[in-house]
Amino acid sequence: MWTDALARAKVPHVPLHGARGSAASLLGELGVPDRMIVDILGHRDIKVTQQHYLTTRESERRKALGKAARALKLDQLTA
Repeated sequence: MWTDALARAKVPHVPLHGARGSAASLLGELGVPDRMIVDILGHRDIKVTQQHYLTTRESERRKALGKAARALKLDQLTA
């Protein structure tokens, strides 16, 4: 069923489990709350989703580092 859907969509083969992880990461990058991603994936425990599917998001990492730089006034060094 999954392989047939990929063939019809004319996309490269990706294991179903890999597609779940990609979907979870994409939803996270789009700002979908973790609780909603848990519901979409059908997990009972948010920890499962967070530990196995949601890695640190690049956009969140940059935001956090920007906040730290501003707090330390490091952003003024590059201006």
